[in-house]
Amino acid sequence: MNDYKPRQALSEWRYYALMSFIALCTFKVLMRCHDANLDRFARAAYSVIEGHPDWIAFQNRLLAPYLVLFISKLGLSYKTALLGYHAVALWLEVCLLFYVFRARGLEAARAAGWTIGALFVFLVMQDFWLYSWDGIDLIIFTLLAFGILQGWGPGAFVALFCVGILNRESALFIALFIALDSLTFDPARLRLRLTNWHRLLVGGMLLLAGAAYTKISRQLLFVSRPNGLADTEHQTMGNHFWLFDNLQYLFVRNFSNHHMVDSLAIFGGLAYFAWHARRYDDRQFKCFLMLLALLANIMIFGVIIETRLLFILIPFAALLHLDSRLGQGRPPRPD
Repeated sequence: MNDYKPRQALSEWRYYALMSFIALCTFKVLMRCHDANLDRFARAAYSVIEGHPDWIAFQNRLLAPYLVLFISKLGLSYKTALLGYHAVALWLEVCLLFYVFRARGLEAARAAGWTIGALFVFLVMQDFWLYSWDGIDLIIFTLLAFGILQGWGPGAFVALFCVGILNRESALFIALFIALDSLTFDPARLRLRLTNWHRLLVGGMLLLAGAAYTKISRQLLFVSRPNGLADTEHQTMGNHFWLFDNLQYLFVRNFSNHHMVDSLAIFGGLAYFAWHARRYDDRQFKCFLMLLALLANIMIFGVIIETRLLFILIPFAALLHLDSRLGQGRPPRPD
């Protein structure tokens, strides 16, 4: 692994300027995809502020809608502020991806190529919705995947969790990883053994705190759906349950339309990463487990054909594939 530092990133300003231009081009394509739905996107974000989202599950996702509201205070309409927010979020993600690929061992030119490849996958995954919290979610999970492979300490993940939980309940997976990081992976036997009670305790406490925040914020801030009715069907858990429908989509329905690509990509990706599992070191294996956990969550609570939900898998798949190709990994840290 090269020892890529932020000060080195400053010396590569030409590449970051290129990445900024690539981000601008990607944003143009993104807006061409969603131009007809921008009013819907703005209403979806602002409805969280008003307490009238389409579903109670959206009510705790406060960070992005309020960031857009803050931007609108500059004299912009909420819709225009949302466009600016998406542009900045995309720019940050593009620069972050380039930095992450550099830090994981790629030369600058190859890191730029990998970043463009990741953006291509991102554009292919576009569907009929792009929520305000999707941008921050992608940044958060890029940092999570990078932090796992870099071997960040628990303090960094706690800080990431505190920001992420304000954006979306998916940040609970950061707490899950902290708990998972209490285990050490034995690649020869494909076994995990408990080696750090402290991380297990911290992860468990954050899971409880995050779940409590999600539940309480939904109950306190949710007024009604836009039609004035309560979301009674989802009052208890908040999230929807789509497992059986998603299994039908993944194995049957997708093969009668263009979503066949989604099924093939998921099956192929899982087979590829599972095939390399015995070669993974401790961090790589945990990154793989987190990818599986995220996909399982999408299968249970999401709609698999709403492919924006798969955005957060991009950094995990890209970095795990990169590490497999470069043969990267450090020995497990001593505890």
